[in-house]
Amino acid sequence: MVPGILETNVDGAVFLDDFDAAGLSALQRALLRVIGADCGKPGTFSRLGGIGELPTNTWLIFATNADIADKIGNGEIRPDFIYRFEERVLHLLPLGERPADIPPIARRLWESIWHGYDR
Repeated sequence: MVPGILETNVDGAVFLDDFDAAGLSALQRALLRVIGADCGKPGTFSRLGGIGELPTNTWLIFATNADIADKIGNGEIRPDFIYRFEERVLHLLPLGERPADIPPIARRLWESIWHGYDR
């Protein structure tokens, strides 16, 4: 059986972009079990079709440009899903509204590309 994303990143991080697109699927229920663990204890998950629970210390990082309140109001996101991490939400403006951030990002990209080639 091929290990899943939570198994291969047991002590790492997983970035879930546009997580709101998952809707009220089994994915939200499964992720609630992972993020619902007590502080300092690993979350748990089950393999698809598997028996038993597996522990994970994976950091889950969610991103979306959707209006979360609207998604909850429309029944597209479970309120308890957002409740679990609402104190740790970072609201970032789009890059186009943060022009001062563009030069450092460009410099970092240029340096990573430059060091990848033989000068």
